[in-house]
Order: sequence, then structure tokens, then C-alpha cells
Amino acid sequence: MSQTLISPPKVTATLLATIAITVVLAILLWFWVDTEPVRNPYLNIEALPSAQIHTATDIDAVLARPLFWQEREPVLASEETVAEVETAKASPLMNIRLLGIILTGDVRTALLKVEDKIVSVQAGQVIQNWTVDKITAKEVSFVADDEQTALSLVRERPDSIQLEKTK
Repeated sequence: MSQTLISPPKVTATLLATIAITVVLAILLWFWVDTEPVRNPYLNIEALPSAQIHTATDIDAVLARPLFWQEREPVLASEETVAEVETAKASPLMNIRLLGIILTGDVRTALLKVEDKIVSVQAGQVIQNWTVDKITAKEVSFVADDEQTALSLVRERPDSIQLEKTK
């Protein structure tokens, strides 16, 4: 069984030839590809508007015009949306679990698991018609209408850990 090996000088010569061909092709492509110069439009100074000096009468005429038309009125909220807001009652907090509390400077954030979704909330945000009232290091307080409730941060113990009974 004889193996045919390529001699090292042949490998070196092949690599050098490949590099030389690559360089020549790169140079040819450099000259072949045309690049357009950046188009800078000529700035026609004469086409610019002249500085107009306004007289006091021009300014008075502008100030005398009303800013808005007389029939302008604020947009009123529709009665349907107001009725919907009034009928929405806060139900008890369902399927909500407090996962963690993050205290960073003045920013207080609570991580909640709401119906299999992880949500981060801060004071003032609404979850299931309950408003987050305050976040402390150990609990999150919720307020809805005249009701108030809190979720405490409880560390769950895995089932594999058994506590020993003392005698």
C-alpha cells in the first residue's frame, strides 16, 4: 500500500499562486467597478429668501388673529366608555403569585405570575382591576375601590426537604 503525498514545495507554490490570482482579481474589480462621486447640489445663495424686516403693524395684525376658530370645543368622552368603567368591579386576585421584588434606588418593581405569564409591575399599574398601591421589601399591596389586599413574598420549600420533628 503506497500513499502518494504532495510535496511541501508544491503546496507552497500552489498557495502563493492562489494568493497572487486573488490579488490580481481584486485589483481588476477595483478598477472595473465605477463609483459615482457624491452629488453635492450647488447652494444657490441668490435663491434663498431675503431676510424680511417685519414692521410693528405686521406683527400686530398677526397677533390680532384668533389662534383657534370660535366653534372649537374639547372632545368629550363618550357615555358608553364611562358606563363600562363604572360597571367594572374588582374581583378577588385570582391566579396571581408574587415571584420576587426588586428594589433599586427609588424604583420598586414586583415580579408577578399572572395566569402563567410573568409580569413586572410598579406602583400605580393595574392588574385585574386592582391597582398596585405600594411595594415593600416583603409584600405588594393592591387597592380596588374601598378594598385592600396584599401579596406576601413567601419562599417555597421543595417537597424533597423534610423538616425534623423535635422531641
